[in-house]
Amino acid sequence: GHWDFTEVMGGLSPDGSDTGDDAELQGASQVQGPFGKALAFAGNGAAVIIPGLPELDGSEEMTVSCWVLWQETGQYPNIVSGGVWSPGGFLIFVKDDTCSFRMGRPGHSASRAGDQWREISSGLVRKIVMGRWYHLAATLKRPNIVTYVNGKRVGAARWDHPVGHEGDIRLG
Repeated sequence: GHWDFTEVMGGLSPDGSDTGDDAELQGASQVQGPFGKALAFAGNGAAVIIPGLPELDGSEEMTVSCWVLWQETGQYPNIVSGGVWSPGGFLIFVKDDTCSFRMGRPGHSASRAGDQWREISSGLVRKIVMGRWYHLAATLKRPNIVTYVNGKRVGAARWDHPVGHEGDIRLG
């Protein structure tokens, strides 16, 4: 899918890809961005919901990218939440003044006794600067995860599991 959020009608932003999965805005509003329109998220609960993409589940390859400008940070606010975390899922998340990409092992849960839950992270931004635009990207081409900031490779990890995806994708 591809959502550039330049068009918003009735709380929906169209998917620019062939899949046609429109995104629903919840408490997010259009603002001027570095290349046209962007979205601002005002407080807890503000998000964009993209319907689940079942074709991601079991995929051997995936790319996630977004433009981000921080006005504040915190402990684990997610930029992108891909599906249900544990089992599986993927995140671009913030912890204080850092940002990373993380994947969870599909089919295993951190909360089930005896399960073989695992997760892996690859760093993106080591020290977030407020008011600066960042282009964040993470690629999985099994077994390699590579992360990029503003087009430069900044991290890598080995992850020999496919994408585990169930549920919506949430931005913000």
